[in-house]
Amino acid sequence: MGNLPVSATTGFTTQLVNIGSIENVGWEFLLTTQNLKGRINWTTTLNFATLKNKVKDIGPLTQILTGSLPFTNQISVIQPGYPLAGYYGYEVTGVFQTKDEITGSAQPAAQPGYLKFRDINNDGKIDPNDRTLIGNPLPGITYGINNSISYQNFNLEFFLQGVSDVDILNQNLLEALFPLDPLRNTLAEPILNRWTATNTATKWPSGVGYNNYAAQRINSLTIENASYLRLRNLTLGYQIPIGKIKSIKSARVYVTGQNLFTITNYSGYDPEVSVNGDGNVRVDYNAYPVAKIYMVGLNVGF
Repeated sequence: MGNLPVSATTGFTTQLVNIGSIENVGWEFLLTTQNLKGRINWTTTLNFATLKNKVKDIGPLTQILTGSLPFTNQISVIQPGYPLAGYYGYEVTGVFQTKDEITGSAQPAAQPGYLKFRDINNDGKIDPNDRTLIGNPLPGITYGINNSISYQNFNLEFFLQGVSDVDILNQNLLEALFPLDPLRNTLAEPILNRWTATNTATKWPSGVGYNNYAAQRINSLTIENASYLRLRNLTLGYQIPIGKIKSIKSARVYVTGQNLFTITNYSGYDPEVSVNGDGNVRVDYNAYPVAKIYMVGLNVGF
């Protein structure tokens, strides 16, 4: 859906119309295996899905810029050939080391320690026309593994869930690179390992001299791999022998843990969270991580 201009004689300036098409291609697999059967029973269920998403057409438009964050420009783009709502920003190629390196570059106002951006259109300057696709918020792979193991009166179930080939915009990192106020809380790594004259072998800019949020740009350094594998659920139960108690048909005690551990390379607290909720674009901006939950319960049947 998109807004297109209409004749002023209608009394409106734009009309919301269906102007585009999207292509989704992928595979889904579901496999259940009986690994052990007898005194010990063990069943495994595996689900696996792939997705390749691509915008095919947006009518008369060439691109649609969407999304925004405080003090930043649009963060995603809808454009033919790109994944839906792909991250849209500047591609970082390194950090300026010397003034000689700056001379003749597309960033003549830069200083040693500033980020270098790729001049996409080769016009000799860095401006919004140099923004490009720098990440994909839609997982290319989604998978889960559920195991159920039982022995006598004991039962153990655990579910592992994960995604791969997916990115997230770390807005907290973006603020650390372009600080609004040096007295605010910030991230340790890009500050303690920032570029200085004696620490040049780093990917982090100096953070000195920028015009605060006015220089803040969505860039490839703030787009991170959001792949993860999480122990979503673990339950250990015991079926209590009730003997000849006529008033009780069954009794089971159990202990459950949720989100017990996560394996990820994401530098933030949680690669799954997003200030956009269930929206397509993943943005970590002071978002609370998924909580660990512990429960003890008793099920009684009468």
